[in-house]
Amino acid sequence: MPVENCASLSRAACIGLWRIDHSHVVFESAMTSDAEPLAELRLLQGLAEQAARTQAPQIRSLQPRDDIRLFLLAIPVVHRDRTRSVVGFVLGEPVVRGSALERWELVEDRAELSLTDGCYGELNYFQEISREVRFPLGTGLPGMTWKTGVPRLLHPLATSPEFLRAGEAGEAGLEIGIGFPILGEGSEVQSVLLLLSSSGISFAGEFQIWTESAGRCTQTDRLIVEQSPVANSEEQKMLDGVIEDLVLEAFARKTAIVERIPAPSGRETGLVVLPVLYDFGISSALVLVMNGK
Repeated sequence: MPVENCASLSRAACIGLWRIDHSHVVFESAMTSDAEPLAELRLLQGLAEQAARTQAPQIRSLQPRDDIRLFLLAIPVVHRDRTRSVVGFVLGEPVVRGSALERWELVEDRAELSLTDGCYGELNYFQEISREVRFPLGTGLPGMTWKTGVPRLLHPLATSPEFLRAGEAGEAGLEIGIGFPILGEGSEVQSVLLLLSSSGISFAGEFQIWTESAGRCTQTDRLIVEQSPVANSEEQKMLDGVIEDLVLEAFARKTAIVERIPAPSGRETGLVVLPVLYDFGISSALVLVMNGK
């Protein structure tokens, strides 16, 4: 059960991976910027267990001290009606100050989505607006993510016709939108997780979307928030190959992956692979790249 210190986690204090073994949620590994991460892992353990049980993303906001505020996030990976793994994040300042986490789910007996959970840091007006909005399936970032069943990247939000809260996002300083579908019974989308942030304090330095079909893996979208400080083009090519291999591994093993990748130059990169796994059709994955320092 390795816990690796990772200097590239400038945005997340801790990222943990749990696997599900005969209905038991078992800690597998973690990347952390904290030399003593046990407190963060204890916070995430309960949330990971809840995400595995409900097959829905779990979001919490904590303020253990007046000068410290945290977002906790647990994302389940589901295949064939069973939770296979959970990735948990502890996010601290400055991310929580200018970001939002949202969970959208179907309104009973209606083909539209409503907000069922969220954390908004200091974005109080955006939170109030979001509570009143509903999205028909296929409309807005939540509705399009639900309809397509694959992760989506939007940037910039303020001018995107797909982001129906564009004006409010611009006022709040939100520039990046990530939509991630969570599967449930019968491999149907059960909920949609949105990660919303500014470019300056995004959840990762880079986001990638990959799809898999007939054993082949293709990168279909990419958003570079912060240029990777790799030493040279060969090192970047090596990193790109590692990411593709990890995405294929996630599809093959039906699980999320959390890895720290060292580089010859001495820099390191944290990688998180979150697959969306279908038995029929095209599986996909969201990759978060935590750039090295």
